[in-house]
Amino acid sequence: MPPIPSWYRGRAAIERVLRSVVFDGKRSWRMVPTAANGQLAVGAYELDSSGVYAPHGVTVLTLRGGLIDEISHFRTPSMVERFGLSLQAGSDAG
Repeated sequence: MPPIPSWYRGRAAIERVLRSVVFDGKRSWRMVPTAANGQLAVGAYELDSSGVYAPHGVTVLTLRGGLIDEISHFRTPSMVERFGLSLQAGSDAG
């Protein structure tokens, strides 16, 4: 259960929130592939002030007919480790 439940319906609404909040140019991300209950998922890492990509959470993609039908993001850094992923995704200096 995400700590901040949000629902967006339709491609335009989802694109708007991704562009204005998640990929706003102020943050840098790395995504590491994994799986959750047989679904596509990624461990999300955000660049912190020390130049390290630190865990942010896990995003699960539910597909229907080859398209993304749902995006569930669990904004809990400890979830990354629970999925067997590293606690760091490298640094920006590399």
